[in-house]
Amino acid sequence: MAPQLAPEEIAGPAGHFEALFGARMVAGLVAVAMLCTLASIGLQKMAAVDRYRTDVGAEREIRLADGSLAHLNTDTAIEVSLRPDRRFIRLLRGEARFDVSPDRRAPFVVQANDATLRALGTDFNVRLRPEMTEVTVIEGGVAVRDGEAPPRTVTAGTLAAIRGGAVAMTPLDRAQIAQRIAWGTGTIAFAGEPLAQAIEEVNRYRKAPILLGSPSLGALPVKGLFRVGRSDAFIRALVRAHGLQATFSRDGTVMLAQNGR
Repeated sequence: MAPQLAPEEIAGPAGHFEALFGARMVAGLVAVAMLCTLASIGLQKMAAVDRYRTDVGAEREIRLADGSLAHLNTDTAIEVSLRPDRRFIRLLRGEARFDVSPDRRAPFVVQANDATLRALGTDFNVRLRPEMTEVTVIEGGVAVRDGEAPPRTVTAGTLAAIRGGAVAMTPLDRAQIAQRIAWGTGTIAFAGEPLAQAIEEVNRYRKAPILLGSPSLGALPVKGLFRVGRSDAFIRALVRAHGLQATFSRDGTVMLAQNGR
């Protein structure tokens, strides 16, 4: 009786080849999976998002990894994603000034509502208002695009008001630019703005608001330089300049009215 052969002996060289080929395939698939995992981890690190914020009445300066500076005003929040081919900032709320470090390989882009702002070697300020986005260019230029509208270039010394695809530009002199970015030095500057507008600005730095007892007071002009977080001095100046009466509530709210009413 002929001896019984094991299955692998019956298969001969071809069986050994198939077994070897299968082992190599498994090893290759494992290697590919490991590479994909490492690549995924690398991409996640490259596209990591850092978040920064300030409370009401606070300010903060942040040195980003690329050398750029982001200065956050009161009650502001941003998201930062830095990659070798793109630097992306999302302004979620508030106001921020960006002093951009040049890098031709990685465009510096700020997203503010529907507006996309690409820095052209620049220093610029972005503010989110309820009704629009404002961009003040201090140095260089900014390419502005809102939604699907064609991009517009905003040059130094210009204020751009952006809404609904429209970009309205207004030239500013040095004094006006200094006024708009005075918050960076911890001050608020007024040069004859109506009281209603001045109070809106001051209230950004207060947890309890200043209110007007009569709408007619809103047109009173306001001039002066005031420290951020020192709204008491602002209130005293209004009382002296316009003969107003200030009534303080327990929750910190201040009501301004004509004296004697």
